[in-house]
Amino acid sequence: MLLEFKDGFIYVYDGYEYKEHLKLLGFWWNSEQKRWERFYDDVVVQHLKRFNPYIVNHIKKQADQTLVEELRQMYPFAMEHQLVGTALAIQNKSFLIGDEPGVGKTLQAIMYIDYLLAKGAISHGIIFCPSSIKRQWRDEFYKFLKVSPFIVEGDRQLRRLIFTQALRKTSYPVLILNYELLLREDVFNFLSSLESYALVFDEASRFKNKDSKTFKLVQALANKTEYKLALTGTPVENHLAEFWAVGFILKGFMDYKEFEEKHLIVQKVQYANTAFPVKKIIGYKNLRSFLFRIGEFYIRRKKSDIKELPALTEYVRFIELAPLQKQMEEYLKERIASAKGLNLESIITLLRVINDDPRLLLASQSEIAQAIVERFKHEIERFKANPKLDELQSIVEEHEGKKILVFTSFAKVAQLIANEFKALMITGSTDEKTRAKIIWEFKKRDSNILVSTDALTYGVSLDEADIVVHFDIPWSVGKIVQRTERIYRITTSRNKWVYFFVGSGIESKVWEILQKKRTLFNQVVEGDVVDEEIKSALLRVLK
Repeated sequence: MLLEFKDGFIYVYDGYEYKEHLKLLGFWWNSEQKRWERFYDDVVVQHLKRFNPYIVNHIKKQADQTLVEELRQMYPFAMEHQLVGTALAIQNKSFLIGDEPGVGKTLQAIMYIDYLLAKGAISHGIIFCPSSIKRQWRDEFYKFLKVSPFIVEGDRQLRRLIFTQALRKTSYPVLILNYELLLREDVFNFLSSLESYALVFDEASRFKNKDSKTFKLVQALANKTEYKLALTGTPVENHLAEFWAVGFILKGFMDYKEFEEKHLIVQKVQYANTAFPVKKIIGYKNLRSFLFRIGEFYIRRKKSDIKELPALTEYVRFIELAPLQKQMEEYLKERIASAKGLNLESIITLLRVINDDPRLLLASQSEIAQAIVERFKHEIERFKANPKLDELQSIVEEHEGKKILVFTSFAKVAQLIANEFKALMITGSTDEKTRAKIIWEFKKRDSNILVSTDALTYGVSLDEADIVVHFDIPWSVGKIVQRTERIYRITTSRNKWVYFFVGSGIESKVWEILQKKRTLFNQVVEGDVVDEEIKSALLRVLK
């Protein structure tokens, strides 16, 4: 929801979600201007802020209507909210579009770059994105503008050829590259040498670590241009310092010392492997102040703000573990109670694997996994009835003919599911060309099941699918959102279903914690805090 105060009126934009409240407050709908209106009243303003203070508190200037109309003439295929977002980005020059996944951020960035090129404000556009979606970016440019940007890839010799072609006046001067390539000296030097450019940062949290070389190189490029656009569908997924980093790159938004003093609660912790105590973030303060300041160059719209979408129905399937899985969990608890110095991350991973399928431990090289296998080897080899696989089979049968996207955190689990259901599969080791072919086959042919690790979590639209199955529970609330949003887009015209598989073992405890954390998603949530709570809960249950 966006507010504007002008000429004694209150104007509300993107307020579809609150339409009943607005009517009660005396607002009327202006269909020509596509906004809610009423006479100004301080009491009404304070009431509006109670609806959603973290969004409404960001009182933004209305996008210049002359610019919006110009964009509409240039890009008639864009939706109204995309024209407004692009106009705000152009007006502000440096801007953060944090729209909910599936709202259409990519097109806004394409229009931003293309408009600046058309007006001669820049000589080149540079787009940074995860490696797995570079080709999708190129395809989107061609889909909307019938132009082909350059994908930067290959060895130094191939990159030199690509750079040479990008400098030709007959070429469309936009380069698409993954963040890792910025570490290549020839890439950074070429980009720095360009006459003028605009930067687009997709999945902007990729340069979240202020002490990393990538962050410093991004900052060096950003300091040479006033045109910078950051995109992220989950701007509050990670901890506040990562959100600060995006603002700092875009606008020089507070130096870190000021940010730490005003907004972080830290304590010094002495670890066994460090010579001196280190600072650990344990909480935040003055969040409203932080969000109000970043709101000067930040916009976030939900799908529900823009249009009424078909239903998205979530089901949680609490799955009773097989006797062998329960025995293995109990055995692991006994090992934890009698041993010292066990790695908690390894324990969590083993518990998750046991919940998915005990047979996967047979290939594990970890000492504790081998001990479990030695104790239960014969039972594991005879293990056939997997409760989660049975549940997945029932969903396939229930939704016969519908396309299903299955997510898991483990490549070996993905392979197991793919083998069992003769499904397509994408993991982190799938190369880009194979990945593109698999996605095309899933969309266009009769392949109804696609299994993936979180390699497919970002930047891919799979609206052809009707169902997402979380075969195991991701630790991050943001990943839950991103996984689901692969199939639930602004263009969605059919009802969609989401299934969570929660094993009756340790997963059920994790699920309880995540459910509480999901309610905090639209506040600034530190992912590390979620992880720490999960780990603490696991220890309480296991001991």
